[in-house]
Amino acid sequence: MAQIRLRPEDPAALRVDALVVPMSPVARQQSACQVIADCGLPTAVRRRLNQQLASLADCTKPDDAVKVAGVAGVAAPMVVIVCMPE
Repeated sequence: MAQIRLRPEDPAALRVDALVVPMSPVARQQSACQVIADCGLPTAVRRRLNQQLASLADCTKPDDAVKVAGVAGVAAPMVVIVCMPE
């Protein structure tokens, strides 16, 4: 059974199967995919994810998801970046 927990801990340090983070709808309008700044991730991790997003295929449709494996600074083996609806 899948579980979702909302906790005030550092999300990058959580040992989970996959860490899900939101992509900014404002950034989508500016044709630049970016992880939402206040998602709780450290700045260096957000910067790495944003660099990887820039090199990936177009991810500008709401509810699209991008999977990124092996992100430095993230304990989870997989990060799923979800394009949030406006």
